[in-house]
Amino acid sequence: MKRSKKPTRKKVLVTGGSGYVGSVLLENLYKRGFAIRVLDIVPLQANTSPILKKNIEFALGDIRRVSTDIFDDVECIIHLAGISDEVSANNNPELTREVNTIATINLAKRAKKAGVKRFIFASSSSIYDQGMKKENEISNEESYVTPSGHYSTSKRKGELGLLKILDKDFSIVILRKGTVFGHSAKMRWDLVVNAMIKSAITQGKIRVFCEGLQWRPLLAIDDAAQAYILSILAPAKKVSGQIFNIATDNFLIKDIATIVQKSLNKYFDIPSNIVFENSDRIARSYRVSSKRAKELFNFDTVTSIEKAVKKIVREEFKK
Repeated sequence: MKRSKKPTRKKVLVTGGSGYVGSVLLENLYKRGFAIRVLDIVPLQANTSPILKKNIEFALGDIRRVSTDIFDDVECIIHLAGISDEVSANNNPELTREVNTIATINLAKRAKKAGVKRFIFASSSSIYDQGMKKENEISNEESYVTPSGHYSTSKRKGELGLLKILDKDFSIVILRKGTVFGHSAKMRWDLVVNAMIKSAITQGKIRVFCEGLQWRPLLAIDDAAQAYILSILAPAKKVSGQIFNIATDNFLIKDIATIVQKSLNKYFDIPSNIVFENSDRIARSYRVSSKRAKELFNFDTVTSIEKAVKKIVREEFKK
């Protein structure tokens, strides 16, 4: 890992900075003037801007096995690294527990001992999953949580472990993000909006399961990056020990499909059909309120599904 001179700016360590959200977050952190260090098991994406690559420190490594010097000069950690979806988690539950729960808590403990002041954890609103109830209630941070899969369970246990070690000198901030969508240097095509766009362009159809009656809180990737930055800048007395739901809005899956279909046709003259299919997959459904984040650190959203459709198509399909 290359070393900088004595830091003059707040230094942020981003674990998982080479990933889907991390790639966008790094660009936003750099634009806001933060000094950045990245820890990831894979290198930065090939299409990461040369200016960004030149101006960050990068350490290739596993969050389960880090050297103490990774914390040198770091004031804040944004912890994105981990097993990031239910399918992968269900395929290897023990690895998911080891990475998402145990390694997260151990990393925070070591950071605290090293003098890091704030630890921001990427959790998930999927812990609110209520299944296919007739009308899912809108959950806030005080609502009872019902993590049903290995991924959401590992995130919840990570939250609980982190909250046990906070104190007046070590802030813990937890962001329960909605399902992220939008363009990144490291695209994920398994996320609902992104998957619908790709399917519509490559297959001419948007597949919808369970009649599209599942609720999802969605979060634009640029809004996710902004939420992390606001979490760094907010006074500790406002955010330490707090859990925040972070979402652009709540949508029915069938309505997401319609927005994607209309946007593709409107801006690119790309026709597609919405196809309702049967599936034996577990139907997850939940809605959340982001009121607390708006009140305590002025979180707001600026990117719509329609805007994200335009950028993804132009960047990935060169339309």
